[in-house]
Amino acid sequence: MPCRDDRDDCRVSYLDIANAEANIRKEMDPLLCETCTLLEEVGALGKASPELLKWYKAHEACEQNRVRYEAALKLTERERRLLGINLQVLASKVKKR
Repeated sequence: MPCRDDRDDCRVSYLDIANAEANIRKEMDPLLCETCTLLEEVGALGKASPELLKWYKAHEACEQNRVRYEAALKLTERERRLLGINLQVLASKVKKR
């Protein structure tokens, strides 16, 4: 018989844990973004931890891609063609939430 301890709970699946983590992230990302933006506005972002700076840099890249995609959607097909904007490429860079 395999070893067990009281912390094992067979009723909790890995999928449940992954969903809970995704929900926490969904709630925390906007708060972290707001906090970093405020720190940046008062010139204190440079004092943040390397982990927070790394998160903010990745988050800003995702936001940049989203804004580019949303702006491109407002253009006509001709305008996108003239500007060399490939909507499919932009869409592939947008993180799905």
